[in-house]
Amino acid sequence: MHVLIMRDHWQGALACVQSFGRRGHKVSLMVSPIISAIGRSDYVTALVPAFAGAEPAAHARYLIDQVIQLGFDLVVPISDDDALAVALAAEMAPDVGAFVTPSVAAVALCRDRNATADLCADLDIPVPRSATVTRATALDAAEEIGFPCFLKLSETLASAGVFRVDSAEALGAHLHRIPEPGCAQIQENIEGTFVGLGGVAIDGRLKVTVGFEVDERLQLAGTPAFCTPVDGPALDAVLQKITRHLNWSGGIDLDMIRRADGTHFLLEINPRMSGSINVGLAMGRDLPAAYLEAVGGDAGDPVFPPKSFDTFVHVVEEARLFRDAGGRDLARIIRGQGLVADNGYPDDSGYARLVQNQVRKIKRKAFLRHILGRGDGHGQ
Repeated sequence: MHVLIMRDHWQGALACVQSFGRRGHKVSLMVSPIISAIGRSDYVTALVPAFAGAEPAAHARYLIDQVIQLGFDLVVPISDDDALAVALAAEMAPDVGAFVTPSVAAVALCRDRNATADLCADLDIPVPRSATVTRATALDAAEEIGFPCFLKLSETLASAGVFRVDSAEALGAHLHRIPEPGCAQIQENIEGTFVGLGGVAIDGRLKVTVGFEVDERLQLAGTPAFCTPVDGPALDAVLQKITRHLNWSGGIDLDMIRRADGTHFLLEINPRMSGSINVGLAMGRDLPAAYLEAVGGDAGDPVFPPKSFDTFVHVVEEARLFRDAGGRDLARIIRGQGLVADNGYPDDSGYARLVQNQVRKIKRKAFLRHILGRGDGHGQ
C-alpha cells in the first residue's frame, strides 16, 4: 500500500513511519520547509509539501488532489487540524477510500472543550468541574470554581490554548484570548498524575489501545521526556464508550488526570493518535497498523515484539531536560530506576543519525551555558 502521513515533526508521525515502513508499505510524508529527522528515515520513500494554508476546506481539497494524483491508499492524520481536513475530505469525496475518519461533526465535538464536557456528562465519564464562559463571565466562573484553575480555548492545536491561572489578575491577562463573539471554558484544577490513553477504532469498535502515565515532576505540555506504560480494562472501557457513541474510525487520544483516590477525570479528547504512541510500539501494541484493516489491508505478522521495560524515553525531550541542573539530575534518577526503552530506533540509520546529532547539539549547548555561567534556566 501507499501511505501518506500528514505531518513530519510530531512523534505520532514517527510511529507511523516505523510501523508502515517496516511492513514494506510505501511511505510518503508531508513535510514543512524545515524537514525533521523523521523525514530522513530510511522508510520514507517520498516527501510531499504540507498544505500551507489555514482554511480547513481548502486543506481537504488539497488532500483529495494529492490522493488522486499520487495514488495513496491510506491517509493518516497526525494533528488535530489534519483530523478535521481528513474528515472534510471524506465528506467531499465519498468515493475516495483512503480516508479513515469519523464524521466532521464528531471531530468538531472533540475539538470543542465545552462540547466534550457535555458528552462526558451524557456518558457518565468523570470530568473536572467546568463552565462555559465569555469574556464578561469568565471571572465570576473562575471565582466560583476556585483558583488555581484553567482557561481553555476551543479548536486550538495540541496543548496550545490552555492557560493555568492562579488569580483573578492572572486570568485578566488572558481574557483578550477569548473570541468575541465566542466562548471558552474555565476548568477546575485537579491534582494528580497525568494519564494518556490512545487507541484506533473502526466503525466504533476499538482495535488496539495503549496507556501511559507521566511522572508528576514532568507533567508539562507536549511529548513527555519519560513515561510509564499503564494498562487496565477500566481505562479501555472509557475509551470504548466514546468511540462507540461517536461511531469513531481512526486514531483517538484521551488526556486524563488520576486523582490520589484512583478516580480518572477526562480532560480532553484529541481526534488523532497520541504523540506518545511510540511507547505502544515498544509494548508490542501497534496503533498505526490498525488503520490497515479499514482500507482492506492486513497488518500481517507483528514487527514490534514486546519489550520488557519500566520507563519509555523520548530521547530529544530527555536531552532538553539538560538545560538546567535539576533536569539533568532528574533524567539520571529516572533512567536509573529500571529497564528503559526509547524512540531512538538505531536500526533506522537515516532517522537515528539525525536524532543523535540533535541530542548532542542540545546537550552541548546546555553544557556551554553552564560553564559560561549563564544560569540554569530553560532559555529558548
